[in-house]
Amino acid sequence: MGASNGAAFLQEFVNGLPFIHCDIAGTAAKSKTKRGTGVM
Repeated sequence: MGASNGAAFLQEFVNGLPFIHCDIAGTAAKSKTKRGTGVM
């Protein structure tokens, strides 16, 4: 439901242009290994 809401919101600003909304928030998973792209 979150991705659908985000896409509906963005649709108000694209004025008929084709677009895609990629919801990538699920990739921000906390793990025990620490890397440069880890969650803060």
